[in-house]
Amino acid sequence: MIENNDYEVILQKMPLGYACFDIVYKRNKIVDFIFSNVNDKFYELTGLDSILGKKLTKVVPNIKKDSIKWIELFQDVVLNDESLTLDRYSESLDKHFNITGFKLDDGRLVILLRDISLRQELKNIPNENMNKLTEANRKLFMDAISDNVTGLYNKYFVYEVLKSEMERSRRSFESLSLGVVKIDGFENIMELYADDVIQKVIERIGYVINETLRKMDYPSRFYADEFVIVFPNTRAKHAMLAADRIRVNIKEYGFSDIYNDLYVTISIGIKEYDGGSVEEFIEEALDKLNVSVEQGGDMVTW
Repeated sequence: MIENNDYEVILQKMPLGYACFDIVYKRNKIVDFIFSNVNDKFYELTGLDSILGKKLTKVVPNIKKDSIKWIELFQDVVLNDESLTLDRYSESLDKHFNITGFKLDDGRLVILLRDISLRQELKNIPNENMNKLTEANRKLFMDAISDNVTGLYNKYFVYEVLKSEMERSRRSFESLSLGVVKIDGFENIMELYADDVIQKVIERIGYVINETLRKMDYPSRFYADEFVIVFPNTRAKHAMLAADRIRVNIKEYGFSDIYNDLYVTISIGIKEYDGGSVEEFIEEALDKLNVSVEQGGDMVTW
């Protein structure tokens, strides 16, 4: 269980260089990658600076002459949807790296770097152990961004995603919507049922939310009884339709198999981004949620 109370702290404490990339397509082909998030260790390992929002081909010096074919390498990870690990020397950065790459469910690319120039012992790790190391790196990252009960993204990760998507919306004029989901009458559920029943309810709601949404959306568990969903490139009216499918699916899925006569509904608020800070955006979505709650719950307000 991750105990850090801040997502950025988790990233900064990772012993690996971390970089997350948006993918640039041209005529349905991957042509470049844009830095959307990095940690301090990545800056330290690469010597790069001020790279957020910039293309990989623009910030890595002499990238086309480097023995690490960065673009081709990253293309393979995205297109094959498989984790990979390899050791390579980069002339551009003048270091030996152990590189782990994998694609997130939303399609973005994550790269983890180790400097093996100063850790020669890694060169002697057998291939089968290196594969285990790659999977351990992936698990470390996924544990850091996930809620341990539902498996959805956690509050700290989705907060950073929201900041990134808001910046993208301002830069490219793409629409962006935010949904806040609350379990109706959660206080009564906590009073009436045992902890294992409550956990199963939360797990099921998380499952239904995840199964109902698109891969490009970001569902997260924000608080005990609240979930936040980031809808990239989505108008409020379309986010509302997705939210209402979640509401209906939860009712149809039911909870009586968890406990006899257990009945659970949710309320949802949807807000489309029209400027302002992250905190203001979340507060506006909460205002919409409160309308649903005050109207008796089991509804979506947008």
